[in-house]
Amino acid sequence: MSDSGGDRPKTGQRSFEVVLNRDSGTLRELWHEGLPGELEEKFGEAGVAATVRTEGADGLDAAIDRALAAAPDALVVGGGDGTVAGAATRLTGGTVPLGVLPLGTFNLAARDLGVPLELDQAVPALARAPARAIDVLQVGDRACLCTALAGFYPRMAEREEEFHGRAWWKKSLNIARKTFRDFHHSSLLGLKLETLEGERLHRATRFAAFVPGDYEDIFSVIPKRVKLTDGEMTVYISRHRGLFGLARASLAYLFGMLRMESQLERVRTRGVRIGERRRNELLMMIDGEILRLPLPLEIRVRERALKVLRPTDEK
Repeated sequence: MSDSGGDRPKTGQRSFEVVLNRDSGTLRELWHEGLPGELEEKFGEAGVAATVRTEGADGLDAAIDRALAAAPDALVVGGGDGTVAGAATRLTGGTVPLGVLPLGTFNLAARDLGVPLELDQAVPALARAPARAIDVLQVGDRACLCTALAGFYPRMAEREEEFHGRAWWKKSLNIARKTFRDFHHSSLLGLKLETLEGERLHRATRFAAFVPGDYEDIFSVIPKRVKLTDGEMTVYISRHRGLFGLARASLAYLFGMLRMESQLERVRTRGVRIGERRRNELLMMIDGEILRLPLPLEIRVRERALKVLRPTDEK
């Protein structure tokens, strides 16, 4: 672990604690010993006194504890979406805003918040950004900012070596290839869902996604959410059985036409309770992190429960 000293904030100057995940893909490529000091200088030039801490994935919780003990005006984390979700779990319901430095591969949370993807632009944007409250998807005891997945995909990802690096399009192609290889041969989940509104659903599926808010209907390889203060979540449940249906769904996703895909059920709700016919735990991927969660499992929206630094406030 490495801490850089940082300058004492001037009177009236905001102070940020910055925690970087040394194991994130992009940071592995960018890392050099002078990087923490350079980031502190960049924040200083933007009018913020910053202290930068670096830690491996196993030490992030302790590093965040030390950062929060300094009573900062904001906690900024640098890493992938799993790093961001871990910090959000700690900050949800509190008063310290969360900022995101995009140092992962896809950087979905940073994109949703309007953070520029280049560090030279992200630092001043965060320094100027106001704090806004957004919804959080609570998955058991963990916060989810982007998406929680169940079914064949988390099982596939658990078997495969993780891809690290900055080229999101390379990872997208790699995911697509492995998805078409594994989807048809994956076993069905026997999901039992009960929404907070009282609707009960029993579905045999190879894939289900739980999204805070909903996705925009736009042409994009990387999904973009409509609103960050929606008050509801969207559950996508696949009824696809073969590769032809999967290919059709992939095109519908790419061209922003998911709502027109007949084999993809879409449920809007404030929360859902999940069971499974044959299992007492569920393998899920939550913002890129693979976890085994005990069943029954509750997933619900916590409205405006997390303060974040938002350089743009479009939604």
